[in-house]
Amino acid sequence: MAADPQVQARGRRALRADQNARAGRGHQEGQSRPEPDQRRRFGRVGTGVFTPFSRKYDHVGWTAAANYQVRPFFGVFARYTDTFRLPAVSSFITNANAAPVVQTLNMLEGGVKYSRGKIDLYATAFRTVYNSYAISDYQKLANGLLSPVTVYGDTKTTGTEIEGTWRPTDWFDLHASWTWQDNRFSKFVYTNSAGVLTDYSHHRVNGVPDNTFRITPGLTLFDRKVRLQSDVNYVGALYTDVANQIRLPSYWSVDFDAQFQITPKLQFGLIVANVTNAFGLVNGNPRAGTIDNSQAGQPVYIGSSLYQRNYRGSLTYRF
Repeated sequence: MAADPQVQARGRRALRADQNARAGRGHQEGQSRPEPDQRRRFGRVGTGVFTPFSRKYDHVGWTAAANYQVRPFFGVFARYTDTFRLPAVSSFITNANAAPVVQTLNMLEGGVKYSRGKIDLYATAFRTVYNSYAISDYQKLANGLLSPVTVYGDTKTTGTEIEGTWRPTDWFDLHASWTWQDNRFSKFVYTNSAGVLTDYSHHRVNGVPDNTFRITPGLTLFDRKVRLQSDVNYVGALYTDVANQIRLPSYWSVDFDAQFQITPKLQFGLIVANVTNAFGLVNGNPRAGTIDNSQAGQPVYIGSSLYQRNYRGSLTYRF
């Protein structure tokens, strides 16, 4: 025989009421009569005395620039920047007595620009001085444990940038850019885990390639409703550590980008990264050491590589 729905409903309400009552009693009992082992788990943390903490840092940054048009299509420019980076709350999270420094940077750049007809061209030379550039690493203590350490060094970078675009027709364009830089520590002296004073001044700054290059041919078709372009990228060799013991080789990669204007408001995009499945190491293993690398001289070392060929799609609607 089928059960009466009203009887079932009354039964469910009674069951819920009983469960709520039990839960209420359990909650009240938990507050008024904690178990002995629970009482032992609670206690006061700290002394109850608050110690004021206050630090103040300030610095002045400024920039000045000039631009002169020799002709309507040709000009020269220059800029000088003096800036800084102040300590933040994160500088004291693990050590309230830390003594971070104000990092300063000044940059000088100048160049020429040309824009006429189908050609745009920019050439820039630059020089950057970074004082108190921070390198974070770990040092092994006498008990074998690792302790975080921050070492400050000064860097000096000189380099050139060249960028240009050529548009021979309405449906084809070619863009290219190249950067060369000599990025080195002008001063880097620290005491290693063995207590030896080590001087890595004039070494290459880790993680920065000396050459990067990109050339991008592009097609604009069907009354600008379709845009196809491909990036051919080159990244030069770089070092993973300040000691310049681990050198990652240079590599080439190719990316592809397509944009389709389906309607005036709807656009579909497709990106294929690393079309050729190139193998390239983009950084090393920081756990092996950022200043001195423990994998130096080993037949195998660990690094992070480019992602293999991957695809991304997007659909954009503009209201």
